[in-house]
Amino acid sequence: MNVSSALRWSAVGLAVVLGAGAVKIDARKQSSLRNPPPPGQRLEARDGDTVIVEDDARVTILRRRHARVRAIFNSNQRWLILLASYSPPRGGDSSGRVDETFTFSGISGDWPLESRWEGDGVIEQYSIAGDGRGARGVAFGSPQGMVQLFGPPDEQHVLTDPAAVAVLSYRGFSRGGGGGVSFDEAEQRQVSLAIRNAETNARLPAGYRSTVTSAERSGGVVGGVTAEIGAAEGAPVRVGGAVAVPRKIFDVAPVTPEAARQAGIRGTVILELTIGADGVVTSTRILRSIPLLDAAALECAREWRYDPVLLNGRPVPVIITATVTFP
Repeated sequence: MNVSSALRWSAVGLAVVLGAGAVKIDARKQSSLRNPPPPGQRLEARDGDTVIVEDDARVTILRRRHARVRAIFNSNQRWLILLASYSPPRGGDSSGRVDETFTFSGISGDWPLESRWEGDGVIEQYSIAGDGRGARGVAFGSPQGMVQLFGPPDEQHVLTDPAAVAVLSYRGFSRGGGGGVSFDEAEQRQVSLAIRNAETNARLPAGYRSTVTSAERSGGVVGGVTAEIGAAEGAPVRVGGAVAVPRKIFDVAPVTPEAARQAGIRGTVILELTIGADGVVTSTRILRSIPLLDAAALECAREWRYDPVLLNGRPVPVIITATVTFP
């Protein structure tokens, strides 16, 4: 089905395949989404068409580009590097210079190839129109078939291909320009960074990870490297530094148990609370106990609600220390 230069979608569940010089819209299995969209249409558009996504339509976009691909996988440190040299949009061979790099850390799943593979194929990048969250996954073609990689569990299998030879998950992901260098030069640089990240992560507390990436632009490396250390995806962050203590927006006062009242027991119980990204208290732990008051302290703290805490513009779960005073 050809798409006119102004195509309006009012239905949901479409998957858009964007290729060099052409756009295809492809519906694939999305069974792991909490509320999967209904099956969509398969449409085809040509270079120059305009795609309009109306209202809250859920449209999965698949950007496909033909490329010379090199994959380097480290089975011990569980990282994967993809180097891509893209072919011209209207056919022809790639330049042999790296146009884009992808680095994945914390790989889970069975790697189907040798530790180092190179060949002609495609690179696919997945995203969902309108959600503002960027890449949802990456895949590449290999002699055995497509190898797909997805991020956190709630984002996995957005575009799972039943024919894929492997579907892997990752905890960390970075993407950058290749700087126009050769495959060997790009491999040396990216492998060095991946090893450094893995060694740093091994020394960090549980739930934290470090990401070091090249600061690149066309023509080579500028500015050395940038480093970022933060909580792994979904892991709670302890408040302090750049992470502010959240504001309590709903309070419940403690009720002194009758046994404690009769015994004249008063004081302050100190708790450690984990607060979800939505501001709800998800777990509690006693740091300083008053035995007859502990249960009442936990009971009221579980009812508290907080403003969500933002880190890098996104709400994240946090760990705080809180007190419950029985006067």
